[in-house]
Amino acid sequence: MLILQETKSKTKAVRLFTHAYFEARLEERCEKSRLVHETFSVLRVHVEGEPDLRALEDALTRDRMPRDVVAAYAVGEYELLLATASKSGAEEIAKKIRAELTPFGISVRAGIASFPEDGRNADGLVEASCAALRGTPAESATGFAVSASISGLRSTLSLTWSRRPSDGARRS
Repeated sequence: MLILQETKSKTKAVRLFTHAYFEARLEERCEKSRLVHETFSVLRVHVEGEPDLRALEDALTRDRMPRDVVAAYAVGEYELLLATASKSGAEEIAKKIRAELTPFGISVRAGIASFPEDGRNADGLVEASCAALRGTPAESATGFAVSASISGLRSTLSLTWSRRPSDGARRS
């Protein structure tokens, strides 16, 4: 996918995968990881400001593994499939991205979800990473609400767990 962003000075092109490609690879990764019991992470990144697109692309794609996927979701919204990263590994990657972009005046927020603890399918992982980005809990397939967030230059991970009532339980 070719993304063109017009800035005050000039228009630049950034090459990233599409959201559709990201989703297809994420579904494949979920299937494989269920079979071989591997963990991986989804990193959702939101940037604010008028980024230098080359710096942004470099920060998002630098040091990625060959099976990782970096995609543009919307203007200022990016998603990374980190095919072999644990949650702590994804946190380190988010910190590096933030550190690389801060000198350019780019504000970065990130949300992380890891297989299998935050979700066991593509939809669950995307929902959990988006909820972590917003700082709100996402309800997992296990019936627990899960939220993970990372903020500031120093990583702070916060988890929220709550049990939803079972379908047979009385609700008031």
